[in-house]
Amino acid sequence: MLYLTSFKQDRDHHLKYALLGAFPPALHSEFEEQFHVTAREVYGMTEIGIGARVPFEIWHMVGSGRSASRPISASCASWMRTETMCPWDRSESCWSKARHFKGYYRKPAENAKAFVGEYFRTGDLFRQDEDGNYYFVSRKKDMIRRMGDNISASEVEQVLMSHPKIAEAAVVPVPDRCG
Repeated sequence: MLYLTSFKQDRDHHLKYALLGAFPPALHSEFEEQFHVTAREVYGMTEIGIGARVPFEIWHMVGSGRSASRPISASCASWMRTETMCPWDRSESCWSKARHFKGYYRKPAENAKAFVGEYFRTGDLFRQDEDGNYYFVSRKKDMIRRMGDNISASEVEQVLMSHPKIAEAAVVPVPDRCG
């Protein structure tokens, strides 16, 4: 939408707010200006819906990139260090099934892996800043193992895409003899 020719109708509407998921941070302000809306980043997935978002009144985080900010309902969210592969400053996003996803239909083995007690494990890793905002960092399943080290595919992709001549990047592991 942003790259289409600008039309008068882009701003001629009653919409006040927009929620953006996986939106390029560098285009966030431009989106708000062109469509004359207050847009904020959200975090969600099919199993939990929208779980967290940057509040509309927090303007200084516009274009902050990959922030989930704060859970919509703090009582339903938890950030846990559930695996040793999570670095010390990262936690996995987990959501209470009391209010969200209750389980995969007729898939008890998948449900056993997906839940820790009442909490659904998303596999998404976040870090928290000093103000209490959460930022998406990586997915546990997108980790590349190299000689005992865990390398986040999405972090490598982010670094690659920060180069002005790279529009998109996808990092995948390739088996080698070194293990």
